[in-house]
This record gives sequence, structure tokens and C-alpha cells, in this order.
Amino acid sequence: LKQLFKGGIFWLTVALDPNIKKILRSLLKRLRARLPPPSSSKEADAQQVCHELQLQGQRKKLLLGLDDVWKSRILDVFDAFVNHPSSSGSKILGTTRSKKLLDRKHATKIEVRMLNPKDSFRLFCWHAFSGVSNVPKNLRKPAEDVAAECKGLPLALKVIGGTMAGKRDKSIWDHTLKKLKNAETLSSEHEMQLFHRLQPSVDDLSETHPHLKDC
Repeated sequence: LKQLFKGGIFWLTVALDPNIKKILRSLLKRLRARLPPPSSSKEADAQQVCHELQLQGQRKKLLLGLDDVWKSRILDVFDAFVNHPSSSGSKILGTTRSKKLLDRKHATKIEVRMLNPKDSFRLFCWHAFSGVSNVPKNLRKPAEDVAAECKGLPLALKVIGGTMAGKRDKSIWDHTLKKLKNAETLSSEHEMQLFHRLQPSVDDLSETHPHLKDC
């Protein structure tokens, strides 16, 4: 990627309710551009960001990464940069759970699917044991069963794998598997790191699939 986008790769976390002005100013700092006065409007900041991106994009291709996008307004800010003739070859890569948002922007969609069982187990073991090769023989089967309960979701594999790190008693693993099968939380950290981070996705279902939200 660095070879292809020699003008720079800029990764910004957007989230559900973004402070667009703060995001734009952090990008200006990374572009080493002069910051507008604090009293300037969000629109003025947006214009300057696009101007700086266009200047840098004239010389070399840029990649702008926008992570966890929920609403189109942050993408609207960068329309002038994407559609400018001088920024040919530069790209915006966004991660989102909303296909509707991507359809509105006529974006190319790449669906990130759940992990297959082999990769799921590898990711789980990386967080639980620092690698598959370090799994004790007596915990191999319980670890496979617990990893399987994560259903290929990377966030769950990471959080639950981390929760099980350092636990070598098989009875604890059996108890954990039972709790997961009953959809119980394992700890306050498990609840905070997993369920709270998935909550915006659940809330978003009220618009698109209300019956699924009830489930």
C-alpha cells in the first residue's frame, strides 16, 4: 500500500456521532497544513482539508481511510477531493455496517465475511495462548469449542480469547463454554468490550430490520 500511495495513507476513526471539525483538524495537522482560526466554520475547515488533499494528490496518490462510518455527511465532506480531476488515482476506503450508505455514494462494496473455523481458531488462540502451538493438549478440544461459539466474529474471538488468557484449568473452560451456549456474559470486561461495542449495530436495526432487533 505504501508503494502504491506514495502521497501518504491517512487513517481516521469516525464512529457513530463524529466530531467532524475535530476529525478535519487532525487530518490538517497530519498534512502539515496551516490550521484555520478556531472560530472558523466546519464548512471552511472542510474546504481547506479538500484543498490540501488536492495539492498533495496532484503530486502523489493518497489513500484516505475512514473507519466505522455510519452517516454520509463525513463522506460528503470529501466529495470535492474525490471528484477533483487532479486527484486521479487517490482513493477513499471506508469501513461501515451500512450497505445503504454505500449505495447512496455508488461505492464499490467489498463484504468482509465471518472467519472460517481454521482462521477463527488461530485468532482465538493468538489472544488466549499467544498462538496455536502453545495450546495445552488437555485444552485443545475445549478451546476449539469455545472458539466455535464465537461464530467467526473477529471481535468476539479477540475479546473472549483475551478473557481466557492465563486460564489452564479445564473446568473453567467447560464452565465458560456452558455460559456462552446460554448467551451469558463472562465478565464485566466481556460485556463492555463486546456487547457495548456491538450496541450501535443493534440500535441501527430499528430502522432496517425491526423484527431482528426484537430477537
